[in-house]
Amino acid sequence: MVAAAATLIRERKDNYGTNQPWYNLDPNHALPANVRLGGLAQSDRNPNGVWKCNLFGGNALYVAGFEPPYYGNRGKGEYPNANQFYTFSDKYAAQFGNKVHFKMVDEVALNGLDEATKKARLIEVLRNAQPGDLLMVDHQGTDISDGGHTRVVMANDLQADGTISGRIAKDLFVAMEETGKDPAVLVEERGLKQVTDTGPIEAAIKAVIEANPDNVAAYRAKPSMFGWFVGQVMKATGGKANPKVVNELLRKALDA
Repeated sequence: MVAAAATLIRERKDNYGTNQPWYNLDPNHALPANVRLGGLAQSDRNPNGVWKCNLFGGNALYVAGFEPPYYGNRGKGEYPNANQFYTFSDKYAAQFGNKVHFKMVDEVALNGLDEATKKARLIEVLRNAQPGDLLMVDHQGTDISDGGHTRVVMANDLQADGTISGRIAKDLFVAMEETGKDPAVLVEERGLKQVTDTGPIEAAIKAVIEANPDNVAAYRAKPSMFGWFVGQVMKATGGKANPKVVNELLRKALDA
């Protein structure tokens, strides 16, 4: 999915905005394939333009070799909007009489939650998202926001405090633009692969803790400093350490 999304980004980077036309790459979609679709651009009929993210998500699935969901389960036709994709997941497909196209890893119902709880749950979902995952948002706004939004996870460097450094993703996109190579190739060539081996991560954690005894003491009094330590460990590993592994090992080391 990452390679497929990167191909769309590289080849159609000027066709994503609400004011721009789209090029559909899926011959099974009801829209014509590989032609300029001016009807999806800003016009008298659509003065605000039309979001292309649901088309992007479905096209990425097709280019990656998966079968996107289509209305009616006919194997061709229109893609569902993002706020209807869940009806094709393993959790809900039977309920709606659909074929299963996705495994639903997690979901968050935000209505009724206070702001702090919303943020915590969203950070949890985003932190656990893996490259190639699809993120769907049921946007409850109006106008062009209706129908929700679709995103393909390209890389994940979400910190424990909810901030994103984007080091790996930024380097990867720059390299893609410069070379035109697929991201999987560049990840191997440039050593951008995420580190999950606990050995190097534990060594980085030990070095950070030993170099910052005052901040360790401050953390004991103010646990919210945990995010600072995560940032230092990520910096020490060149942004390549798996954030989830860092969080687990760092928390264990600091609380020892």
